[in-house]
Amino acid sequence: MNKEMRLRFEGVTLAGDPHYETGLEEVCFELRAGELMVVRLIGDLVFTPLADAAQGLCSPEAGKVWLGEECWGEVAADREQGMRHRMGRVFEQEAWLSNLDVDENITLAERYHTDRPEAEIYAEAEALARAFGLPGLPTTRPAMTPRLDLDRCEWVRALLGSPEVVILERPGRDVPMRYTETLMKKVNEVRGRGGAAMWITNDPEVWSHPHFSQALHFVIEGSKMSSIAKP
Repeated sequence: MNKEMRLRFEGVTLAGDPHYETGLEEVCFELRAGELMVVRLIGDLVFTPLADAAQGLCSPEAGKVWLGEECWGEVAADREQGMRHRMGRVFEQEAWLSNLDVDENITLAERYHTDRPEAEIYAEAEALARAFGLPGLPTTRPAMTPRLDLDRCEWVRALLGSPEVVILERPGRDVPMRYTETLMKKVNEVRGRGGAAMWITNDPEVWSHPHFSQALHFVIEGSKMSSIAKP
């Protein structure tokens, strides 16, 4: 049975501008419903344009990036905003609005892009927070919230609203493995309902974890991204 396409890179070359530690050359892959791609960063790499390109936040020098049947850069700007709402993301760098409490940050996109009742959105977010070992959603400003809590709140925000594609940039880098393994299970639940996920890491233990035994495994070394056999 042919699984629905979620994310596709077609010969994508991305510049290594000052924001990134490397560019990427001729990236090609397909990520379909129910699939997980685990990407290992080799060496000292941290910042790559891969996730930004997947969300249409940077434009390729060559090639195309597709979300489902729509190509970034070939639809209207307001349509691109709607496309991004179909995606969840844990960012490599912090992405909190400092003038909103953490719970407001987490639920902002769902409150803005959908007509779901606010109580329903908060109930889903609270359930995710508790699954990750939090007592509930923090109601403090990001600057006043403990680092470990903020890390797990990023996970809540990324998974809220049943996104079609979830992109996680080193989500477990400052978090005990017991919590990271819970996130792995939640990502597998995303796959089970037809979503897809990309998990980017420089941790070999995460990359080869048994929870990812059925994943697609890639490595980025320098400007090259390549598929390899299951570790």
